[in-house]
Amino acid sequence: DPEYDIFWVISHGEFDHWSPHEVKLHIARDGSTAALEEVWERTPVSSNRRLLVLNVCDGGRFEEVGFVPRVGLAPGLAGPAQASISHLWPVMPFPSAAFGAYLAHFLAKGSSYFDSYTETMRTIARHAQAVAEDLAALYGREFELTRRLTNRDEDWTPIEIAGSAAFFE
Repeated sequence: DPEYDIFWVISHGEFDHWSPHEVKLHIARDGSTAALEEVWERTPVSSNRRLLVLNVCDGGRFEEVGFVPRVGLAPGLAGPAQASISHLWPVMPFPSAAFGAYLAHFLAKGSSYFDSYTETMRTIARHAQAVAEDLAALYGREFELTRRLTNRDEDWTPIEIAGSAAFFE
């Protein structure tokens, strides 16, 4: 629907490195999936550009050897009418949720899609408790994610955590 300027999916993605053209996005608890070829041509035709956020494992992954980068969910769905953001590899639930909270925060403040993405990448690369304190300052201590992060002793600065997301145009 071209009426929406942001389309956001929080789920699970699967990327088979031996069959990269069979990338899938889980869309329901019953195990239903959407394959790349089913959503490839669903990007709206519009004079406005929208953002597709796939907060899913492997949604930004694509096969680099012998294929064009369009063989992957987020890279394949990006184009003139739609930018996309997704994770390049499997991600842990709490950093992924915090990534989504920050991205939504910066988008809601009116930052551009790319600026929101870069600010989120910069902000997430800290200790989980520092992220919890920051989110508490933004949304209060009763925010469920804030409460859960307060008790986590995790360093989110390594690239496998803080560098998982990618932006595609």
